[in-house]
Amino acid sequence: MKLLTVIFSITLIAGILNAENETYPEVTAFAATLKDVRWELRGTFGLKGIRYDGSAMREMKTNGSEGAVFESAVVDVGVVRLNFRGANTGWYLFSDDLRFVTPLTVSGEVAFKLTPDAKPKAVQSFPNDVSGVVFESVSDERQLQPAKLRWTGSQLEIGKQNEDKSWTVDKFKPLLANRRVFETEVNGEPVWFAFSADGTEAWLLQIENIFGGEVSKSPRQVTGNAISGLTAQQNELLSHSEILAAEGETVRAATLARHLKRLLAKKPDLLKVVEGRLSKIH
Repeated sequence: MKLLTVIFSITLIAGILNAENETYPEVTAFAATLKDVRWELRGTFGLKGIRYDGSAMREMKTNGSEGAVFESAVVDVGVVRLNFRGANTGWYLFSDDLRFVTPLTVSGEVAFKLTPDAKPKAVQSFPNDVSGVVFESVSDERQLQPAKLRWTGSQLEIGKQNEDKSWTVDKFKPLLANRRVFETEVNGEPVWFAFSADGTEAWLLQIENIFGGEVSKSPRQVTGNAISGLTAQQNELLSHSEILAAEGETVRAATLARHLKRLLAKKPDLLKVVEGRLSKIH
Protein backbone atom coordinates (compact mmCIF):
# COMPACT_ATOMS: atom_id res chain seq x y z
CA MET A 1 0.00 0.00 0.00
CA LYS A 2 1.78 3.16 -1.21
CA LEU A 3 -0.14 5.47 1.11
CA LEU A 4 0.93 3.65 4.25
CA THR A 5 4.50 3.41 3.02
CA VAL A 6 4.64 7.17 2.61
CA ILE A 7 2.98 7.87 5.95
CA PHE A 8 5.28 5.62 7.94
CA SER A 9 8.53 6.49 6.20
CA ILE A 10 8.87 9.44 8.58
CA THR A 11 9.39 9.29 12.34
CA LEU A 12 6.75 9.86 14.98
CA ILE A 13 5.47 13.22 16.16
CA ALA A 14 7.39 14.23 19.25
CA GLY A 15 4.26 15.10 21.20
CA ILE A 16 0.50 14.88 21.02
CA LEU A 17 -2.40 16.86 22.41
CA ASN A 18 -3.03 16.20 26.09
CA ALA A 19 -6.81 16.43 26.16
CA GLU A 20 -6.81 16.76 29.95
CA ASN A 21 -5.44 20.28 29.54
CA GLU A 22 -8.02 21.30 26.95
CA THR A 23 -11.76 21.78 27.25
CA TYR A 24 -12.77 18.12 27.20
CA PRO A 25 -14.62 17.49 30.48
CA GLU A 26 -15.45 13.90 29.57
CA VAL A 27 -11.74 13.15 29.13
CA THR A 28 -10.89 14.88 32.40
CA ALA A 29 -13.57 12.80 34.12
CA PHE A 30 -12.15 9.61 32.64
CA ALA A 31 -8.63 10.51 33.80
CA ALA A 32 -9.94 10.93 37.35
CA THR A 33 -11.29 7.36 37.34
CA LEU A 34 -7.81 6.01 36.53
CA LYS A 35 -6.10 7.49 39.56
CA ASP A 36 -4.30 4.95 41.75
CA VAL A 37 -5.78 1.90 40.01
CA ARG A 38 -3.12 -0.76 39.35
CA TRP A 39 -3.03 -3.02 36.32
CA GLU A 40 -0.93 -6.13 35.75
CA LEU A 41 0.22 -6.44 32.14
CA ARG A 42 0.20 -9.71 30.20
CA GLY A 43 2.59 -10.80 27.47
CA THR A 44 4.92 -7.84 27.98
CA PHE A 45 8.69 -8.04 28.29
CA GLY A 46 10.01 -5.50 30.78
CA LEU A 47 7.01 -3.45 31.88
CA LYS A 48 4.82 -5.72 34.03
CA GLY A 49 2.49 -3.29 35.78
CA ILE A 50 1.24 0.31 35.68
CA ARG A 51 -0.48 2.86 37.93
CA TYR A 52 -1.79 6.31 36.98
CA ASP A 53 -0.95 8.86 39.70
CA GLY A 54 -3.21 11.62 38.38
CA SER A 55 -0.68 13.17 36.03
CA ALA A 56 1.51 10.36 34.71
CA MET A 57 1.64 6.60 34.37
CA ARG A 58 4.10 4.85 36.67
CA GLU A 59 5.77 1.47 36.38
CA MET A 60 4.69 -1.04 39.01
CA LYS A 61 7.23 -3.81 39.55
CA THR A 62 6.29 -7.37 40.44
CA ASN A 63 7.57 -6.86 44.00
CA GLY A 64 5.14 -3.96 44.50
CA SER A 65 7.68 -1.15 44.23
CA GLU A 66 7.44 1.67 41.71
CA GLY A 67 9.85 2.19 38.84
CA ALA A 68 9.97 4.56 35.89
CA VAL A 69 7.57 7.46 35.42
CA PHE A 70 6.34 7.91 31.84
CA GLU A 71 5.37 11.14 30.15
CA SER A 72 1.66 10.52 29.66
CA ALA A 73 -1.31 12.04 27.84
CA VAL A 74 -4.95 11.06 28.26
CA VAL A 75 -5.85 11.61 24.62
CA ASP A 76 -9.44 10.37 24.75
CA VAL A 77 -11.98 8.59 26.91
CA GLY A 78 -10.46 5.16 27.47
CA VAL A 79 -7.10 5.97 25.87
CA VAL A 80 -3.74 6.92 27.39
CA ARG A 81 -0.57 7.52 25.37
CA LEU A 82 2.93 7.10 26.85
CA ASN A 83 6.15 8.50 25.46
CA PHE A 84 9.00 6.01 25.72
CA ARG A 85 12.72 6.78 25.51
CA GLY A 86 13.04 5.55 21.93
CA ALA A 87 11.04 6.30 18.79
CA ASN A 88 8.07 4.13 19.79
CA THR A 89 5.09 5.19 21.88
CA GLY A 90 2.72 3.19 24.06
CA TRP A 91 -1.05 3.39 23.64
CA TYR A 92 -3.23 1.91 26.39
CA LEU A 93 -6.90 1.22 25.62
CA PHE A 94 -9.07 0.58 28.68
CA SER A 95 -12.40 -1.20 28.95
CA ASP A 96 -15.42 0.81 30.12
CA ASP A 97 -15.25 -0.73 33.59
CA LEU A 98 -11.43 -0.39 33.72
CA ARG A 99 -11.03 -4.10 34.44
CA PHE A 100 -9.01 -4.71 31.30
CA VAL A 101 -6.47 -2.80 29.23
CA THR A 102 -4.95 -3.47 25.81
CA PRO A 103 -1.41 -2.00 25.68
CA LEU A 104 0.13 -1.31 22.26
CA THR A 105 3.64 -0.56 21.10
CA VAL A 106 3.20 1.92 18.25
CA SER A 107 5.96 2.66 15.75
CA GLY A 108 4.12 5.23 13.62
CA GLU A 109 1.05 7.42 13.99
CA VAL A 110 -0.91 10.03 12.08
CA ALA A 111 -3.62 12.21 13.63
CA PHE A 112 -6.85 13.07 11.81
CA LYS A 113 -9.65 15.57 12.51
CA LEU A 114 -13.10 16.23 11.12
CA THR A 115 -13.26 18.24 7.92
CA PRO A 116 -14.35 21.86 8.57
CA ASP A 117 -17.82 21.37 7.09
CA ALA A 118 -18.61 18.24 9.15
CA LYS A 119 -20.78 18.23 12.27
CA PRO A 120 -19.39 16.18 15.17
CA LYS A 121 -21.43 13.27 16.49
CA ALA A 122 -20.63 11.34 19.64
CA VAL A 123 -19.67 7.74 18.85
CA GLN A 124 -22.10 5.61 20.82
CA SER A 125 -22.60 2.87 18.23
CA PHE A 126 -19.36 1.99 16.45
CA PRO A 127 -18.85 1.91 13.54
CA ASN A 128 -22.32 3.13 12.60
CA ASP A 129 -21.81 6.59 14.08
CA VAL A 130 -18.73 7.27 11.93
CA SER A 131 -20.25 5.97 8.69
CA GLY A 132 -19.79 8.46 5.86
CA VAL A 133 -17.83 10.89 8.03
CA VAL A 134 -14.63 12.27 6.48
CA PHE A 135 -11.54 12.94 8.57
CA GLU A 136 -8.49 14.80 7.24
CA SER A 137 -4.89 14.47 8.40
CA VAL A 138 -3.48 17.08 10.77
CA SER A 139 -0.44 18.85 9.33
CA ASP A 140 2.71 18.90 11.43
CA GLU A 141 6.47 19.33 11.17
CA ARG A 142 6.83 16.13 9.15
CA GLN A 143 5.12 17.80 6.18
CA LEU A 144 3.32 14.63 5.08
CA GLN A 145 1.12 14.74 2.01
CA PRO A 146 -2.52 15.45 2.99
CA ALA A 147 -4.61 12.36 3.66
CA LYS A 148 -8.28 11.62 4.30
CA LEU A 149 -10.04 8.78 6.08
CA ARG A 150 -13.64 7.54 5.72
CA TRP A 151 -15.68 4.51 6.76
CA THR A 152 -18.33 3.98 4.09
CA GLY A 153 -20.37 1.48 6.04
CA SER A 154 -18.75 -1.47 4.28
CA GLN A 155 -15.10 -0.52 3.77
CA LEU A 156 -12.45 1.83 5.08
CA GLU A 157 -11.09 4.32 2.55
CA ILE A 158 -7.77 6.11 2.98
CA GLY A 159 -6.92 8.75 0.42
CA LYS A 160 -3.55 10.46 -0.05
CA GLN A 161 -3.07 13.59 -2.11
CA ASN A 162 -0.25 13.26 -4.62
CA GLU A 163 2.15 16.05 -5.54
CA ASP A 164 0.14 16.74 -8.70
CA LYS A 165 -2.95 17.29 -6.46
CA SER A 166 -4.59 14.03 -7.61
CA TRP A 167 -5.66 11.47 -5.01
CA THR A 168 -4.75 7.83 -4.49
CA VAL A 169 -7.31 5.85 -2.49
CA ASP A 170 -6.70 2.53 -0.71
CA LYS A 171 -9.71 0.48 0.42
CA PHE A 172 -9.80 -2.04 3.27
CA LYS A 173 -12.22 -4.52 4.82
CA PRO A 174 -11.27 -3.98 8.46
CA LEU A 175 -11.96 -6.00 11.59
CA LEU A 176 -13.02 -4.62 14.95
CA ALA A 177 -9.98 -4.56 17.24
CA ASN A 178 -11.21 -2.66 20.29
CA ARG A 179 -13.93 -0.17 21.13
CA ARG A 180 -13.98 2.48 18.38
CA VAL A 181 -11.04 0.78 16.66
CA PHE A 182 -10.60 -0.88 13.25
CA GLU A 183 -7.73 -3.21 12.37
CA THR A 184 -6.28 -3.95 8.95
CA GLU A 185 -3.08 -5.71 7.89
CA VAL A 186 -0.46 -4.27 5.55
CA ASN A 187 2.31 -6.67 4.53
CA GLY A 188 1.28 -8.93 7.40
CA GLU A 189 1.58 -6.16 10.01
CA PRO A 190 -1.42 -4.70 11.88
CA VAL A 191 -2.50 -1.10 11.39
CA TRP A 192 -5.18 0.35 13.66
CA PHE A 193 -7.61 3.21 13.09
CA ALA A 194 -8.92 4.58 16.40
CA PHE A 195 -11.78 7.09 16.63
CA SER A 196 -12.41 9.51 19.50
CA ALA A 197 -15.50 9.20 21.68
CA ASP A 198 -16.79 12.62 20.63
CA GLY A 199 -16.37 11.81 16.93
CA THR A 200 -14.03 14.72 16.19
CA GLU A 201 -10.69 12.91 15.88
CA ALA A 202 -9.10 9.71 14.60
CA TRP A 203 -5.63 8.20 14.70
CA LEU A 204 -3.84 5.86 12.33
CA LEU A 205 -1.47 3.64 14.33
CA GLN A 206 1.19 1.31 12.98
CA ILE A 207 1.29 -1.50 15.52
CA GLU A 208 4.52 -3.20 16.55
CA ASN A 209 3.13 -5.25 19.43
CA ILE A 210 -0.16 -5.94 21.22
CA PHE A 211 -0.40 -7.03 24.85
CA GLY A 212 -3.02 -7.58 27.53
CA GLY A 213 -3.68 -6.44 31.06
CA GLU A 214 -6.14 -6.54 33.92
CA VAL A 215 -6.73 -4.89 37.26
CA SER A 216 -4.38 -6.27 39.91
CA LYS A 217 -5.96 -8.90 42.10
CA SER A 218 -5.08 -11.98 44.10
CA PRO A 219 -4.89 -14.75 43.14
CA ARG A 220 -3.85 -14.08 39.56
CA GLN A 221 -6.00 -15.74 36.89
CA VAL A 222 -4.40 -18.42 34.73
CA THR A 223 -6.14 -20.72 32.25
CA GLY A 224 -5.04 -24.13 30.99
CA ASN A 225 -1.50 -25.44 30.85
CA ALA A 226 1.43 -23.63 29.28
CA ILE A 227 2.24 -24.88 25.78
CA SER A 228 5.79 -26.14 25.37
CA GLY A 229 7.63 -24.18 22.70
CA LEU A 230 5.86 -20.90 23.35
CA THR A 231 7.74 -18.17 25.16
CA ALA A 232 6.54 -17.10 28.59
CA GLN A 233 5.10 -13.96 27.00
CA GLN A 234 3.23 -15.94 24.34
CA ASN A 235 1.75 -18.29 26.93
CA GLU A 236 0.57 -15.22 28.86
CA LEU A 237 -1.12 -13.83 25.73
CA LEU A 238 -2.86 -17.16 25.15
CA SER A 239 -4.10 -17.41 28.72
CA HIS A 240 -5.22 -13.78 28.79
CA SER A 241 -7.13 -14.21 25.53
CA GLU A 242 -9.03 -17.08 27.12
CA ILE A 243 -9.77 -15.00 30.22
CA LEU A 244 -11.07 -12.12 28.08
CA ALA A 245 -13.36 -14.44 26.15
CA ALA A 246 -14.72 -15.96 29.36
CA GLU A 247 -15.44 -12.47 30.69
CA GLY A 248 -17.36 -11.47 27.56
CA GLU A 249 -14.57 -9.28 26.14
CA THR A 250 -14.79 -11.11 22.83
CA VAL A 251 -13.35 -8.34 20.62
CA ARG A 252 -10.27 -7.88 22.82
CA ALA A 253 -9.87 -11.66 23.01
CA ALA A 254 -10.03 -12.08 19.24
CA THR A 255 -7.55 -9.21 18.76
CA LEU A 256 -4.98 -10.88 21.03
CA ALA A 257 -5.59 -14.24 19.36
CA ARG A 258 -4.91 -12.77 15.91
CA HIS A 259 -1.72 -11.19 17.16
CA LEU A 260 -0.51 -14.42 18.73
CA LYS A 261 -1.14 -16.23 15.45
CA ARG A 262 0.90 -13.60 13.60
CA LEU A 263 3.76 -14.14 16.03
CA LEU A 264 3.68 -17.88 15.28
CA ALA A 265 3.25 -17.60 11.51
CA LYS A 266 6.71 -19.09 10.88
CA LYS A 267 6.20 -21.92 13.36
CA PRO A 268 3.39 -23.99 11.77
CA ASP A 269 3.50 -26.83 14.29
CA LEU A 270 3.13 -24.52 17.27
CA LEU A 271 0.55 -22.45 15.41
CA LYS A 272 -1.58 -25.54 14.88
CA VAL A 273 -1.52 -26.36 18.60
CA VAL A 274 -2.43 -22.78 19.54
CA GLU A 275 -5.20 -22.63 16.95
CA GLY A 276 -6.66 -25.82 18.41
CA ARG A 277 -6.74 -24.25 21.86
CA LEU A 278 -8.16 -20.96 20.59
CA SER A 279 -10.83 -22.71 18.54
CA LYS A 280 -12.68 -23.40 21.78
CA ILE A 281 -13.30 -19.70 22.36
CA HIS A 282 -13.12 -18.02 18.94
